[in-house]
Amino acid sequence: MWPHPDFAQACATGDWAGCEPAAIDIYRFVEDWLPDMASKGLSIAVFPTPAMRGVWIAPGELKSCLEEELAQYE
Repeated sequence: MWPHPDFAQACATGDWAGCEPAAIDIYRFVEDWLPDMASKGLSIAVFPTPAMRGVWIAPGELKSCLEEELAQYE
């Protein structure tokens, strides 16, 4: 996950060469994608660099953080 498409595009090298960044609706991401990732035992790299360094987080933890943040805007 990247906060801006320019950062995602910078990582479109190697195995990701030719990939294009795409926006995901935040509510769909929180309600659909994160539970699916959790059920598959996946972790999420938040803001990875081209060297694949980033902050790794469990989907459930990210979901809680995003729900808390989104509640401030409702």
